[in-house]
Amino acid sequence: NKEGPLPGYDIKVARNLAKELIEKEDSSLSLSAVREAVQSGSPVLTDNALQDERFETAESVHSLELKSILVLPLKGTQGVIGALYLDHRYQTNLFKPGDLVALQAFVDQAALALQKAQMIEDLKRANDRLAQTVDVQASELSVLKREVEDQRQKLTFEYKDIVGASPAML
Repeated sequence: NKEGPLPGYDIKVARNLAKELIEKEDSSLSLSAVREAVQSGSPVLTDNALQDERFETAESVHSLELKSILVLPLKGTQGVIGALYLDHRYQTNLFKPGDLVALQAFVDQAALALQKAQMIEDLKRANDRLAQTVDVQASELSVLKREVEDQRQKLTFEYKDIVGASPAML
């Protein structure tokens, strides 16, 4: 997404505590925390966002009354390609530093899967372009073969009646 609160990023999946999908229009999150994780390339962890000085001016944190927030950036070869965002509005200290190890492994695998999917899409597009190029070149080659054959036929008919009467050349 080129526009929006985080240019270049879009919410792809959102679920609530009941594991129900959340419509994109209804998803509310702390863009301040996501922005910090994406820009720094480092995890953002807070045990009580309402009391964390990093978020004292973040409107979303205060309006949503967010307590625990954890954001892990998905890093690819070209930089940050996304983020995993988790929050809880009612419980402080929900995410522990020890959780980072397991979740970081998950995020690293997700980043690899996303990169692989992107590479497959890039290869498919390149393959489609090459197939189009081959089709165009095959068509052009066919036309050239016909032109060469036509010229060969003309030469055969135009010079068949020429008979030489001069002495042999050395």
